[in-house]
Amino acid sequence: LNPLECFVHSLTTRDSSFSDNADLPGTLTRRLMFFMRDLCIGYDGTVRNAYGNQLVQFSYNIEDTSPSNGTDGCFDGSAYASGAIGCQPVGSLAACAISEAAYSALDQPISALEASPLLNLKKVLECGVKKSSGDKTASLFLSKKFGRWTHGFEYGALEVQSHLERLLFSDIVSTVMIFFSPQTGTLTHSSPWVCHFHICKEIAKRRRLSVHSIIDALYMNCNPNQVKQKINLPKLQITSKDCNVADMQKENNAAFCITVTTVESSRNSCVQLDTLQDMVIPFLLGTVIKGFSEFKKVDILWKDRPNVSRFHKGSSGELYLRVHMSENCDRTKFWIILMNNCLQIMDMIDWEHSHPDDIHDMSLAYGIDVAWKYFLSSLKSAISDTGKTILPEHLLLAADCLSATGEFVSLNAKGLTQQRKHTSVSSPFTQACFSNPGDCFIKAAKMGVVDDLQGGIDALSWGTVPSMGTGGRFDILYSGKGHELAKPEDVYTLLGSHINSREQNVKVKVTDGHDRMSDRCRIQPLCTYGDIAAKGRKNLEISISKLRSVFSLKDILKLSRELKYILHKYPINHRLSDMDKSIVMMALYFHPRRNEKIGTGFQEIKVGCHTEHENTRCFLLVRTDGTVEDFSYHKCVHHALEIISPSRAKTYQLRWLKGSEGK
Repeated sequence: LNPLECFVHSLTTRDSSFSDNADLPGTLTRRLMFFMRDLCIGYDGTVRNAYGNQLVQFSYNIEDTSPSNGTDGCFDGSAYASGAIGCQPVGSLAACAISEAAYSALDQPISALEASPLLNLKKVLECGVKKSSGDKTASLFLSKKFGRWTHGFEYGALEVQSHLERLLFSDIVSTVMIFFSPQTGTLTHSSPWVCHFHICKEIAKRRRLSVHSIIDALYMNCNPNQVKQKINLPKLQITSKDCNVADMQKENNAAFCITVTTVESSRNSCVQLDTLQDMVIPFLLGTVIKGFSEFKKVDILWKDRPNVSRFHKGSSGELYLRVHMSENCDRTKFWIILMNNCLQIMDMIDWEHSHPDDIHDMSLAYGIDVAWKYFLSSLKSAISDTGKTILPEHLLLAADCLSATGEFVSLNAKGLTQQRKHTSVSSPFTQACFSNPGDCFIKAAKMGVVDDLQGGIDALSWGTVPSMGTGGRFDILYSGKGHELAKPEDVYTLLGSHINSREQNVKVKVTDGHDRMSDRCRIQPLCTYGDIAAKGRKNLEISISKLRSVFSLKDILKLSRELKYILHKYPINHRLSDMDKSIVMMALYFHPRRNEKIGTGFQEIKVGCHTEHENTRCFLLVRTDGTVEDFSYHKCVHHALEIISPSRAKTYQLRWLKGSEGK
């Protein structure tokens, strides 16, 4: 190709790849940032919004949102430690992760048979149909009992589709003709104009329609009590008889004819013809002869099951039906109308998995908890379709952010305004930056609205300190009851003084592990390291029942992570701090040879190298008599698991202590 041809070819390729959605990822990024940029982790471990200190998540740790606690199996159950710290901007991280998936969707090929992954992601984040005139859909899953028969699900899907989908008279009529046929010798005065509707017998058979059912449906629709349109419909006479015209046009008598005449109300022949042509024929062609007028279309689709192995025996997915709402259906009662119209086929549908596709309808029908799980599953599926995989805590935070007020809001300016209104937070500056600055400022000025500039961008724009990072919120909670000082203390002298272990054992009584241990391992100790140092090996026997009542499996796993962190935290031959020393001594209690290790009592604990394994760290216990004894924290954890959870102890041993005698 010459340079000009290459340039034209590149433009054509870019246009066919991006289509009209090239600006959509940027729009989603901007909206996600407006919603989530002020979400950060508080010092108490919760995720909060800088606006009004609104609580969004109780915990950012994925362990606290396991399948048993509400995600309903949306994520893997493997342990995950987020390692997040206070005031970390987790909202911005989640928004960037989702935005990256949106940009990567531009590389996906566009197919006319499948929905665009980018548009699907946009639809999920918008939480339903934006316009009040938009169509709604619902997904119906078939009952498991169809699996007992060959092709049972296929026949069941066709039966449900035939029952619900509306079939108009115009869908089966092939030809409409008007003939002039003067009536003689009849008692009723009928119009000489006769309308012929020719219907293919093959289509009627496939739709399981008979001539009498079609005529009954037409008469039912023509009933004055059923006619809701403001039209003055004349009295009609509908019959079925042999038609010479139909026989001439259809070979082998493959069509039948339904004739419609009007009972003569006017002697003017032209008026009768105009009435039949302009009023009667359009009205009859719009008659629903089967199904329900509220559902314009029912599609039979296939849904793949997630995480199905290729060695799995059986189907990798299932059939389901998507019901589309028609213009005649009340939007607010779509799901209720659908359930009522399925009464005759109620046992053919799996109602535990069937649901409306609009998140607001699902919230009204089943509650916000079910709607939250459905939104989370849809968001994960939409992200997966873009070819990207993001961390589960980002998806959880996005779902919690959009539903923080108890109902889902769409990812647009209207949703942001609605969310701030529910939380009684005034932020005209943010809303003006989102869209229509002039209108927002004028409206806020007329109403006398005050903006406290609680957001990060708001504060930086006006030269104030943002409420995140070192400027984040934190509270000091202290109860002086029972801890009164005997005499005034200089806090700077107290913090600067060096207190050895023996003096601290006398002056400080550690009664609760929450006061001494870091957030990584909040377990209440059975005894303090001062008690062990003073008592040595005596009076340390505690019943297994008490241990199981105090410690849980989660506590032991957290203790293992904390010990590993402490072991690599200090340089070689460095003494542990008092807080870390308390944690290690509590773990040492679980050592199967603790009495031998402690000996006459301990003085210090250091981090050193193993004598037998080069470049391997271990804890060194310095006794009161000057001797040094090393020990493995894996032995402590393993023995603790044997007491608390024997089933996990074997797995832990195979992983960390296999082929090792351990100390």
